[in-house]
Amino acid sequence: SQACFYSDSTVLAAQGSGCDLVGHAVTQLPYALLTAAIAFVGFIIIA
Repeated sequence: SQACFYSDSTVLAAQGSGCDLVGHAVTQLPYALLTAAIAFVGFIIIA
């Protein structure tokens, strides 16, 4: 939900920090993609 443009947490964090919504979501995107890649590799190893 951190990288989603219309998520509650993204909207509130963008408003709280004073930046625009898209700018905040784009800065969170690398963290979300890294976490997704780690989870994908973990599922492949376990399964």
